[in-house]
Amino acid sequence: MPAPIQALVEQITPSVIHWRRDFHRYPELSNREEQTGMKLVAALKEMGIEELQYPIAQHGVTALIHGQGEGPCIALRADMDALPVEEQTGLPFASCHPGVMHACGHDCHMAVVLGAAFVLQQIKDTFPGTIKILFQPCEEGAPPGEIGGARLCIRDGVLQDPLVQTIFGLHINPLLECGRLSYYPGGYAAAVDQFEITVQGKQTHAAFPWEGRDPVVAAAAIVMAVQTLVSRLVDARDSAVLSIGKISGGSRWNIIPDTVTLTGTIRTHKPAEREAILQDFQHIVHHTDESHHTTATI
Repeated sequence: MPAPIQALVEQITPSVIHWRRDFHRYPELSNREEQTGMKLVAALKEMGIEELQYPIAQHGVTALIHGQGEGPCIALRADMDALPVEEQTGLPFASCHPGVMHACGHDCHMAVVLGAAFVLQQIKDTFPGTIKILFQPCEEGAPPGEIGGARLCIRDGVLQDPLVQTIFGLHINPLLECGRLSYYPGGYAAAVDQFEITVQGKQTHAAFPWEGRDPVVAAAAIVMAVQTLVSRLVDARDSAVLSIGKISGGSRWNIIPDTVTLTGTIRTHKPAEREAILQDFQHIVHHTDESHHTTATI
């Protein structure tokens, strides 16, 4: 690293640590990042960056750092929201908000991008083009009935004026030695699909299962059947994941319920692979529930 840049990094490091701990102490959930957004704006203005847009996509922030002369617009992106997790770390800067925690590193991501913004603002006379600083809210997913995240940011124009040609993001990894970066050619982060399956049966007493249609057994069969999507239908040279995270249904130990609900995720790296898995997923679910005389809705 060139000595002048190294000096700037060392200068801003205490602030990066302070920002990270402050974000960690006061986390905010998806689409609720109002105070976080205002803190980001204040930090950017203190650096002398005046070309700001806030709020965008509800609580997001963008800022422009103009270099010398014509060149590409490169974006540095960090996510802002925390998770609905109760912190039990015992840290002196642990979350002050019960049931909310920066458990996915977004506090670090914001602090790192603020630090990069400071350095780039100081050396803007040395590079062409424009740097767009982008703080994206609602990365973890919008609450029910709301919209947010990257799609809303794009709709609100964060990739325009000027046109963003490349975006750099990062994710901290506690398995890496401090100060070391890792990268991967090609796709690294997977596309995420969330699904919910409702298996409709017919309630009956557990002592008389033949008088009903058991959605519990059908749901269990579906869980096992969809595992073949990855183990038998995806090219072994590619990668995909299908996981069931929640099963719910029933009210008593001796009653076969009307319905059982399954929720989970499918994660893929290639668009064609994703489409094929989603199509096969529906085929397997519907044919499995049909064989149990139940009805599944995806």
